[in-house]
Amino acid sequence: IDTNPIASRIATRGAALANAYRSGMINETNNLDQTAIIDCRGPDPGAFHDAYRAFAVRARLDREHRNHANQLIWEGPAAIIGDTQCNLTSLIAMDRWLGAVEQDTSSKTQAQKVAADKPANLGDKCYDGIGNKVSDGLCPAGVVPIYGTPRTVAGDAITTDANKCQLKPLSRSDNYGTIPFTDAQWTQLQSLFPNGVCDFSKPGVAQQPTVPWMTYQDSAGHVIYGGRPLGPAPVSLPFGPNASCTRTPGFVAGSSVGPVRLGMTRGQTRRLFPSFSTRRRRYMDFFCPTAHGIRVGYPSPALLRTLSPTQRGRVRGRAVLVLTANPSYALDGVHPGAKLVAVARRLKVERRFQIGLNSWYFAPAGRSRGVLKVRHGTIEEVGLADKRLTSNRAASRRFLARFS
Repeated sequence: IDTNPIASRIATRGAALANAYRSGMINETNNLDQTAIIDCRGPDPGAFHDAYRAFAVRARLDREHRNHANQLIWEGPAAIIGDTQCNLTSLIAMDRWLGAVEQDTSSKTQAQKVAADKPANLGDKCYDGIGNKVSDGLCPAGVVPIYGTPRTVAGDAITTDANKCQLKPLSRSDNYGTIPFTDAQWTQLQSLFPNGVCDFSKPGVAQQPTVPWMTYQDSAGHVIYGGRPLGPAPVSLPFGPNASCTRTPGFVAGSSVGPVRLGMTRGQTRRLFPSFSTRRRRYMDFFCPTAHGIRVGYPSPALLRTLSPTQRGRVRGRAVLVLTANPSYALDGVHPGAKLVAVARRLKVERRFQIGLNSWYFAPAGRSRGVLKVRHGTIEEVGLADKRLTSNRAASRRFLARFS
């Protein structure tokens, strides 16, 4: 759709209309009685969010199930939304409703439970626009007017789901209003509608029930595959101004500690967090000034001199150590706060490095080396280190001394 008006009309072709019904794009509501509905509606200021849509769904439910016990309409004078608090109040009401359905262990069908377990004080309501209920039942028409559509003016029911109508010939004996057409007007109508006009007494073309759930398989039940296989499942990370400082569960695996990856430039790591501090340490950044923050180390010139020119170029200015004391993070299932003696064998920790008051241990971690900082037998920090700077015991001691 390019939104450019054209003079000619476009006819629906092929299976598009049938698929729209079957997929629920045009929802016939034949399955919708299984769903609890609270519809917040206010007057439409001409923004094509027509208030009548709530009543179109209601009419379809009545047609398909002879009731609309699963649907509530909450109205108010606030444009489109009805009431500024409707999202909140309806969510609270919906929680009560679905909670009652969940606790219903009877043999009723899902649709029967939704209707029967609706709290007795829930029904249509009229609000004042700022969260206060004015009355039970719908608001007066002057508060939320329900306008017709070109289809209903032409004779369609408020269900308005006959998206392409079946046709019937023009007949002057049909009811076209109280004022009859003149001969000239009738001739003009015949020229405008040479194939006839809508017969809204019949179902629409290709109109059919919505199918739950659609399946992608052939007649023998074999799934039809197409496109390319999906890649690995993405890792869910929080976002927002303080997201990287939260205590949500994190991971220490591969070359990453949460959002920080070994090999990131200093600029890349700093952009992950809302703030940082160096604490006057030239080659370290401390993110999130709490006990649960992350700290990142970068190689000093002294460390770089221990590498070959090629390796030097690959790690200069990039993260080579990432540590966290956040108890929500874990290295191979071991969180900060754990006792080393309980997990040392499982982690296959190597010999201890005693640097100042801290004991340091390395453990295998795939592409990187797992790091544990321990004091008084308790693991205080877990993280990862670059293998190139910790390739032997002497190099490892020199590495840890720079960041202790």
